[in-house]
Amino acid sequence: MKLHRRLSQLDNTINFAGNSAADDQHYLGIEATFPSYSQHVLECLVTKTPLQPPDRPLSANEMIPPTLKFLDSNVPSGSEIIVEYPGSTACVVSNDRITSIDHFQDVRHIKVKTDEYNWKPGDIMEIDVENCSHDVEVFMKAMEWEDRRVEISGDPTLPPVVTIKDLLTRFYTPFALLKNSGAFLELYSKLNPLEKLKELAREPNEAQAYIGKPGRNIAEVLHDFPLSISPIWLGDLLPKLKPRQYSIAGHQNGVVDLCIALVEYKTILVEPRRGLASRYFASAAAGNFIVIPFVPC
Repeated sequence: MKLHRRLSQLDNTINFAGNSAADDQHYLGIEATFPSYSQHVLECLVTKTPLQPPDRPLSANEMIPPTLKFLDSNVPSGSEIIVEYPGSTACVVSNDRITSIDHFQDVRHIKVKTDEYNWKPGDIMEIDVENCSHDVEVFMKAMEWEDRRVEISGDPTLPPVVTIKDLLTRFYTPFALLKNSGAFLELYSKLNPLEKLKELAREPNEAQAYIGKPGRNIAEVLHDFPLSISPIWLGDLLPKLKPRQYSIAGHQNGVVDLCIALVEYKTILVEPRRGLASRYFASAAAGNFIVIPFVPC
């Protein structure tokens, strides 16, 4: 609201589409207001600044090209792909549960050895998490995706040559909860002709009942509405994996102490909901290496 008022003071013509307020307490969140308002803004833009031929607005059913572009790699299949990640690696020294087995919360005391930085209490360690290799293989089998090496263009943050499995393990995740279900359903309903899926894309309340309340993730939605699509769409359908930040509890002789609470809870679904980073740290055994892209100040 403050930004809207300030822009109106500077130039009233900026306010060409009016204002819209969302209810932060609404169970749909911003999705309850933003889709209709964004459509209104687009209509105002087309009216006030019409496109010149041959340009034209895309219709609701038209698809834009996928973000990623794949080319079969010329790298020999027997050669190793070396992917360099920014930052450094650290070795897990120990991973111990510090709450009792019968306690509702699994809290871990994880010790990580890194000699490169002079850590001190109060610093934040940023850690790159990965998807479970077995879960990725199951997902690829369900999607009928074969692992292969590809050359990637369209995203400079990705390595130029990588495998499909590595993309799903280290860079994208199909196991994230669908927080922005509207955008996902809109895109997937254009790829998948099932009428029920198109109905979910049109009805936010039904989408909330099916996705939001039980906490379904993307892989489960794709399983319920199966479609054989090219992995080239994973850059548009799946969110990127983001590093997690954790406060450092202590540091001594190059060993950093982290105290991490694992997220796991039940919904109406049979499978318990588990945090992506929680699954990663639950399986981080002593001797494993983790990637630290963040350099402390």
